[in-house]
Order: sequence, then C-alpha cells, then structure tokens
Amino acid sequence: MGFVRNASSLLAILATAIALAAGHAHADAVADFYRGKTINVYIGVNVGGGYDLEARLLARFMRAHIPGNPVLVPQNMIGAGGIKMANFLYSIAPQDGTAIGMFPQTLVAVQAVGTEGAQYDANRFSWIGSMSRSPLTFATWHTTRAKTIEDARRRELTVASSNKGAITYTFPRMLNEFLGTRLTKHLAERARSIIAE
Repeated sequence: MGFVRNASSLLAILATAIALAAGHAHADAVADFYRGKTINVYIGVNVGGGYDLEARLLARFMRAHIPGNPVLVPQNMIGAGGIKMANFLYSIAPQDGTAIGMFPQTLVAVQAVGTEGAQYDANRFSWIGSMSRSPLTFATWHTTRAKTIEDARRRELTVASSNKGAITYTFPRMLNEFLGTRLTKHLAERARSIIAE
C-alpha cells in the first residue's frame, strides 16, 4: 500500500514537472516567434476617436505583456465603420498573430443583420477582450408619437445614421429585425439635416 501511495505521488510530481516544462517550452516558443517582430494593430475608425485612443494605448503598453516583446504599430484602416478592416483581417492579413484589430462594438451585429459589404465571419476571429463597455440606449424626442417599443412597432419612425458600419445604422436595423420596429434610417448628408431638425 505504501508503494502504491509513493508511486502515485511520484507520478503526480512527474506529471507536474512535465506540464511545467511543456509550459516553459511553449512560452519560449512564443517568445522566440515574437522576438524582433512587429504586430500591426489595425484600427477600423478614423484618428482621434475613442476606439483610436484605446487602440493606441493598447499598442503602447501591451508589448510588455507579450513574450518576446514585439513592437506594436497602430494603423488606421478606415472604411464603412470598421467593415473594411474586419474584411482585411479576415481574408488578407497574416493569420499568425502579427495582425490584430480594434473592432467597433457593432461588427458582430453588422454580420448578424446581413449588412452589405461584411465579408467576414465574426465567429472565426479570436477575441482577446474589450477595452471598455458602453451601454446602448435608444431615445426619441418628446414631440414624437413613439414613447415605447410598441409605438415604434406600430408606426414608422425616422432615425439618422452616419454609415453602414456605425451603431447608428446597426442598432435601428437590429431593432427592426429582432423586435419588429419600423425605424427608417437615413445615411450621411441626409442624416445630418435630420439630426439638425
């Protein structure tokens, strides 16, 4: 019985040692891969906004947390509210960990509602995490006849949108598709005049 207990303990110690050695070997392989390399951090929106700032902060400080300490270079790839960048990462960029993207929060929803131009499968991306969380709200002006979601299901309501990848486009489209509202979206120049009215 003592032999079995000692053998079990020996096996547990041996298994732990192998796991630690494998983990160390894996960390060394990752460090070897990234040492001297550049990771391009693609930002799917214009310079100066919240996503741009967050991506640049990430690029500045994440280097210390990646084995091999690669250089992270932020690059803006604007177009269609991040759709252009997502398409690039999905089909053109290297798939080896040297290209990452700062996605607007809408890109999964853009695909879910079938927005034209989205040529990626969001399920195939490896999500690292989120820099921040922001709640989404939808409000109407007090003079409209839509005070509830049920009102928005019964009557058409006009909303303004900046582009097809933006939350101002995707959120109303999701409400229409999933909750049956009747929100009519107006893009770009037309949207600016509606917002100002």
